[in-house]
Amino acid sequence: MVILISYCTAVGKGVTVSPRKSSQFSRDDSVPSLLPPSPLAGGGFQIPVQGISGRGYVLQTSTDLIHWTNRAAFIALDEIYYFEDSPNGSSGARFFRVMERTNDIPPPSNDNFGSRTLLSGLGITAFGYNVNASIELGEPGYTSASVWWSWTAPSTGLVVIATVGSTFDPRMNIYTGSSLGALTQVDPYQPSPGQNYNGFALYAAAGTTYQIQLASDYPPEGGIKLEIASPPNLAVTSPVNGTVSLNPTNFVLTASASDPDGSLRELKVAVGGSLLGITTNTSISLIWTNVGVGQHDIIFSATDKLGITTSEVRSAIVRPPNDDFANRILISGDAATINGRSGHDKRNQ
Repeated sequence: MVILISYCTAVGKGVTVSPRKSSQFSRDDSVPSLLPPSPLAGGGFQIPVQGISGRGYVLQTSTDLIHWTNRAAFIALDEIYYFEDSPNGSSGARFFRVMERTNDIPPPSNDNFGSRTLLSGLGITAFGYNVNASIELGEPGYTSASVWWSWTAPSTGLVVIATVGSTFDPRMNIYTGSSLGALTQVDPYQPSPGQNYNGFALYAAAGTTYQIQLASDYPPEGGIKLEIASPPNLAVTSPVNGTVSLNPTNFVLTASASDPDGSLRELKVAVGGSLLGITTNTSISLIWTNVGVGQHDIIFSATDKLGITTSEVRSAIVRPPNDDFANRILISGDAATINGRSGHDKRNQ
């Protein structure tokens, strides 16, 4: 499929792509859409392109509508893609078109280690894909289609590198070193018991450059959304981990969170896949009532605007009301039926 826009501008220096969420345009999943362009400050223009998630597209340019040149390629995520073209003052007309190339998209520009994409800063997002990527001779790590980024830490501290929003679940390795044959693999940061992050956590050193390798188990391959940020700080104050109570009982659930390099999207509490509470504020407090007998893993999680999540699990145990001898149930009469359960009594802990 080809979408042609007959919008003319001076021949530009180059085209860059910046995919991001947008509420400005309505979605139409029947066909990809090339939306009206808008001017940029200082000259040039921006063309929004709406694709179908998981499909591949190529942006091409022409000055005569006969000869076309590939300028950018991408695998659509759930985003509006903005192509920017900055003019260099040359004369001539320029035409743009978008072609669907899901089955034969060009290899990614950061396929090889030597052409890795350079990144810096915190609270950042990068985009790419590994469709039609290759395995480089002497490449460490995975034996499937891989792509590379290079990130220099601006400061010392805990960082999470994640792939939230990708069309598949990429495999990730992190290295230090500047040549393919002399890379040293970085071990992930080990959080406190019960704490977890939804990406590769590392304690970064300011000024150190980290090489990021993303690959997939073949298949699948697809579009990649890469996030690098300091994870949210999460403090759970109640309940105490391993707390024990007799049925019937209630638990007070309390936590607070903050984000070092952005802002929080949500703070929530869940048990066994059931959501107990959620807020966009920096603290949450609620009472979980009538908690049944058994061991319950209460999951607190704080998520920032990029999708980086810090979570912590607190265990709470509820025992039968007659667990202790002193609380035994008295039975009288010639015949009686008593219902109960013995799971999670003291002998089982």
